[in-house]
Amino acid sequence: MTEKYENFLDLTFYQIYPRSFRDANGDGTGDLRGITEKIPYLKELGIDAVWISPFYKSPCNDGGYDISDYRAIQAEFGTMEDFREMLDAMHASGIKVIVDFVPNHTSTEHFWFKEARKSKDNPYRDFYIWADKPRNDWVACCESAWKYDDVAGQYYLHCFDPTQADLNWENPRVRKEMCDVLDFWVDMGVDGFRCDVIDMICKDWENNRLNTGPHLHEYINELFGREKMAHVFTVGECWGANVENIRKLTGADRGELTTVFQFEHINRNCKSRFEPKDFSLSEFGEIFAKWQKITQENDLLYTLFIENHDLGRCVSRFANDGELRYESATMFATMLYGMRGIPFIYQGQEIGVTNSYFEKIEDFDDMETTAFYRAYKDVLSEDEMWRLINFGSRDNARRPMAWNSGKNGGFSEGEKTWLTLHPDYEKINVEADKASEKSIFRYFKEIIALRKANEVLRRGTFKDMTGEAENYFMYRREYKGEEMVVVCNYEKESRIALPANLVRVIGNYPERETDIFAPYESAIYKVVG
Repeated sequence: MTEKYENFLDLTFYQIYPRSFRDANGDGTGDLRGITEKIPYLKELGIDAVWISPFYKSPCNDGGYDISDYRAIQAEFGTMEDFREMLDAMHASGIKVIVDFVPNHTSTEHFWFKEARKSKDNPYRDFYIWADKPRNDWVACCESAWKYDDVAGQYYLHCFDPTQADLNWENPRVRKEMCDVLDFWVDMGVDGFRCDVIDMICKDWENNRLNTGPHLHEYINELFGREKMAHVFTVGECWGANVENIRKLTGADRGELTTVFQFEHINRNCKSRFEPKDFSLSEFGEIFAKWQKITQENDLLYTLFIENHDLGRCVSRFANDGELRYESATMFATMLYGMRGIPFIYQGQEIGVTNSYFEKIEDFDDMETTAFYRAYKDVLSEDEMWRLINFGSRDNARRPMAWNSGKNGGFSEGEKTWLTLHPDYEKINVEADKASEKSIFRYFKEIIALRKANEVLRRGTFKDMTGEAENYFMYRREYKGEEMVVVCNYEKESRIALPANLVRVIGNYPERETDIFAPYESAIYKVVG
């Protein structure tokens, strides 16, 4: 691994969605002081770095990703002093902090957009993308991505909600403003950035694509190729990136990003957010083996994730969220965190939170969910509507974190939480999981500790050993003569012929003398002799 990126392999990230993590002041909404309060929990789990989703000033039409001031804190999350105290406390505990950078769009409540609407001569007009009529047929949130503004007398582009206007990155003033935003937070002391839909900042008008336009790499280099950004960790959300583009985005000599999130494995069981499709777990092994090979051969960093604030819970989407919830959650942990790359854990994943089920639109906040409901409530049957919404809603990941079975799951002392809690929070919560004989938290803690103690799992080469098998995934890691083998069985019982000279170091079933692996059984072995 290139020296520039070497130390990043030692990090295990934990993503915090601040609105739902912990409410310290009792107003029903998570806040920065609540995050500070839970730093000992992060340390206990073994976390080295956190990614904190947006806490900036915002109307919060899209969970804070509609920013109205990049340099201010949303009042319900606290103050800038609260942020500084949290950042200092994280650093004092040896935890790095990266924050969300949202460069593609702003809220229509942002000063820039308010000015831009006033006239075509306004100096901020060219901060956004305007047209006298829609330039193409792009769709956003079940409607045209072009919104007519009565005040401006033109259409503006919004690739997400109409309250999120896309910035015009062809304007050098926009690029300068974005560099200044990055500098503000680096000067504050943050260690890096998760870059929201960053491959969309440059549109490909010629090929009618809303991402990966001809100047994308030039724009990203302008942001992160500067000396001030040399030691900053950056991870880009790149839904449309292919292999060649990822090489360019993350090459150590490119001055662009440290790594990216790519979503090929996530997309395997759905045609769109609210449209599931047939899926087999064997596809996971094939995809992971492919990307391990690509990133290894090209000396690139890979991100090891299966959940985030936009995705349903992995045990519900891909495995068994009922009687084999423990086995499913821990199998995914073994599969992912035994591989080469940087682990990312999303809040609640470490206790096996499942998707929830509701049949009232009032129980949802996600703007994509409410837009889908408005568009299809008179088209779909009730049963089909709620089946699709509960499958795809981003609120599956955003419901308040349950710390115990008490009032509001220990999330808040207030009378009401900003979003309805998971209906099973009295059973699925941190306190209950820690006390369980089958503790998912304990398994996560152990596998994180195993990575820390074994360079072979952090720096070793990857070799797929699955062969033609479709019912399990097996791979080998090797570093300086040390070898480990990881085995992850899928939903059916399987006979697996293991290599010789193995000693098990961790597994999610009791160790026994057999070559029969139970459903979702997984283990990591050390090669001896």
